[in-house]
Amino acid sequence: MVSWLNTLTSGMIGMTALTLILLAALPLLSRRYRQRTVYLLLIVCLLGFLVPWRPLVTPKPAVTVALPAETVQRLRPIRQNTGIPSFSQADETAHGLQASGQAAQSSSASQRSPDARWMLIIIWGAGILAVLSYEFIRYGRFLRLLKRWREQPDAASMDILRHEAQTVGLKKSPALWVVPSISGPMVTGLIHPAVYLPENTISAEVLPLILRHELTHLIQGDLPVKWLTLLVCALHWPNLAVWLLRRALNQTCELSCAERVMAGSSLNERTRYSETIIAAIAAKQPIASDLIEPFLSHAELSDTVSGDISIRSSSISNH
Repeated sequence: MVSWLNTLTSGMIGMTALTLILLAALPLLSRRYRQRTVYLLLIVCLLGFLVPWRPLVTPKPAVTVALPAETVQRLRPIRQNTGIPSFSQADETAHGLQASGQAAQSSSASQRSPDARWMLIIIWGAGILAVLSYEFIRYGRFLRLLKRWREQPDAASMDILRHEAQTVGLKKSPALWVVPSISGPMVTGLIHPAVYLPENTISAEVLPLILRHELTHLIQGDLPVKWLTLLVCALHWPNLAVWLLRRALNQTCELSCAERVMAGSSLNERTRYSETIIAAIAAKQPIASDLIEPFLSHAELSDTVSGDISIRSSSISNH
């Protein structure tokens, strides 16, 4: 357990530096590349935290000299007569001394601070349990709320859902429910995803765009990414860089989804879509759980999305 924690810590240091560099360069990358590309780059960085082990490379000597066999035969009797140990004996002696020294240091270190190391492991494990418990409790409560108050939608909404599912390329339409107690559209469910809509707050013109947005989250695999992000945040909970990465992933996920929706839309649809996004941002819907995909309710989008969406709606066809 201790050796595994040491490996995790050493890998975390390198990934932390890489993550901070990537986050610093994120504005430049967002201007030069598609949001989908930036989103995938952030996911790769996330996987680096999840799998911190790196292949070990044995260093090779800079220079290797091969002595002729005749020279080795001549030097052997000289060493035996003068009492000089051979190269192999000297190496064995040096390795033996080094191994004994390392064993003594490790034994003394283990005797000095076994309690401190196990205390750190206990604190780290307690932090993991606290993060997971907090998120699962929030998620479970919200799911119970959805199941308690959900209602069947009308036939027209179901027809729009099936049409938009075919448009984005889904083989099977997810379930659709109307919940009066929620403030905005959302999609949730890792194994059996479902789209939830508020009651009587979405016009018939905007509904296809909203459903397309939520279904695009399913096409992109954003819900599994959210669960993966939660696992990494729980595993590396003391690391601030991981939480900053989570925030950047949420923001880039929404921008990538909006970019994909607008790619196949007409100019009028893009205009209505941009207006819908800006209205959703102005509403500032609270996030019930980080394991769901609400319709653009993340607070960190308010400063970037309104201008970015309008720009990309006119320039997306040029990339």
